Amino acid sequence: MIGDVDPRAADVVSEIEGAGGRALSVRCDVTDEESVAALSMKHALRHMDAQGSGAVVAVSSILRLVGQTNSAPYSAAKAGVANLVRSAGLEYAPTGIRINADAPGYVETPLTAGLDESVRSQMTARQPIGRLGTPEEVAEVICFLASDAASFVTGAVWSVDGGYVAQ
Repeated sequence: MIGDVDPRAADVVSEIEGAGGRALSVRCDVTDEESVAALSMKHALRHMDAQGSGAVVAVSSILRLVGQTNSAPYSAAKAGVANLVRSAGLEYAPTGIRINADAPGYVETPLTAGLDESVRSQMTARQPIGRLGTPEEVAEVICFLASDAASFVTGAVWSVDGGYVAQ
């Protein structure tokens, strides 16, 4: 299930289904309580539990582990996502449902593209790999975690950050 305000989420579902997977796109506005409730993990788990299998991939962040000025609420929320994944991954492992998270670092997005060049240079300089990540690199890890190739992975939070949190 992919929740997003971006109508292109349906394109991602088409790609997943084209590769033989199953997916659902739901338009979600996080400011609307009903939209958020529809995407709640507990509702998805109910359906997966009934079929005896499934994979949940949440999105956390490197800020679950490191601090950043003016990011306390975001960092707290992403740390919560990481711990939810760890606990729920253990809880649902016996049912055949795997629960993991992807934790991106600094990625080339319209948001980072709009930053002042000096800020972008500082972000890049802090990356051991020497550059920002791409959305495709983050998506590859999400696809892996959702796939049968990750059948022995649950309760894990994968850093996709060019080595940032390893420093």
